[in-house]
Amino acid sequence: MRALTVLSAALLMSSAAFAGEMESIHTNQNAIFMSDAVATQAEAETLGAAYIEKLSATRDIDLAQSLPTPHRKIDRRSMSLDSTEMNVISEEADDGTTEYFAQVEIGYSYTYRDEK
Repeated sequence: MRALTVLSAALLMSSAAFAGEMESIHTNQNAIFMSDAVATQAEAETLGAAYIEKLSATRDIDLAQSLPTPHRKIDRRSMSLDSTEMNVISEEADDGTTEYFAQVEIGYSYTYRDEK
């Protein structure tokens, strides 16, 4: 009976050890940000360029707070900005004027931990 108790305790301890194992997974993500509406294409380009410059100057730990991350246990130090692309979009407003928006597409990557 004592051998069965020891065996049961050993199995319980080994399964608990495996339940806590985590693996690191690297992921690539994309996000699109739109600026506020402005009156000219040049203003939209300036807004988009300023946003890209701000992101480029941001530390990786702060990027993790600025960009959407659908995973819970991310390594904030691994966050990196991989690519940015800006487009200017024009739309006709209700009053007949044209509004311009900067659309910034961002590619970024990071590592997160997940259970095996």
